[in-house]
Amino acid sequence: RQKAGRVHYAPLFSFNERIDHTMNFEYLSQAEEKIGSIPTLVNLVSYRTRQLIRGERPMVKRDFPEQDFHDVVLKEIVEGKLTVEMGVLPIDMGSSFDTFDEGSDIVL
Repeated sequence: RQKAGRVHYAPLFSFNERIDHTMNFEYLSQAEEKIGSIPTLVNLVSYRTRQLIRGERPMVKRDFPEQDFHDVVLKEIVEGKLTVEMGVLPIDMGSSFDTFDEGSDIVL
């Protein structure tokens, strides 16, 4: 058993290093205009980012090799490669809900 007390964690980076993980605000504002709803945009970016982290291929070329996945997803939206459809799915869709075609639509 551990004694109650403080837990000390080693930092993942040196405080002398500069961390630059800011989103590309140009892509962000253009994607917001295309999607129209901030909560929908957040869900779409989150969902697609998880797909990229799991190893799916991006639908656009990265601006630079170290480009963050969030920016890649925003670029996919801006270039029209990724869209979202909102709607009610029919009850009889069954197992087809879990599969997606090769298209770029994500159903939220």
